[in-house]
Amino acid sequence: AFNLDSKTWSNKATLTIPGSMISPMKQCAFSMGNAGYIYYHSGSTTKAQILYKYDPVLNQWTQHTQTLTTSSSIYSVPFINGNRAFFLTEDRKLTEYNTDSTGLMARADFGDVGFRSAAFVIGDTAHITTGGEFSVGGSAPPADTVTSTNIHNNHWGYSISSNTWTRKSIFNGPKRAE
Repeated sequence: AFNLDSKTWSNKATLTIPGSMISPMKQCAFSMGNAGYIYYHSGSTTKAQILYKYDPVLNQWTQHTQTLTTSSSIYSVPFINGNRAFFLTEDRKLTEYNTDSTGLMARADFGDVGFRSAAFVIGDTAHITTGGEFSVGGSAPPADTVTSTNIHNNHWGYSISSNTWTRKSIFNGPKRAE
């Protein structure tokens, strides 16, 4: 952890993750309340989604007891609304974590962009914009590749309360997925 006053680093609890899950493309991190979270995709044949929580008071990591399975979850796009975190994956699956119920829950699938999209929340609506897709015309580009044929300037709204997606006006800038 970095101390802003003293401008020094100190060691904290180590998160031990199974070897098959260690990949910078298979995780996203966020904070809610006084805890830090890391959301991982196993990358194994089970394709498990696992959530870890860091408690700074106890200086310890705990693994969420429930896991979900999906076809993929690299390049997850997280967005936060109150005590709820959402993860949109490049295969267009949406998962919710609610600190009140401490459960992972599948939400409405998304029919458009999911790869390297940008997300922000205003009120009850999460906005997902730009980004791209892995598969174009049935062929997948090499890992970590974005081409002009598979990126978008689309803009969608996700109503958190009604669990529905609505197309919004397009992003008025160049297409991007970085």
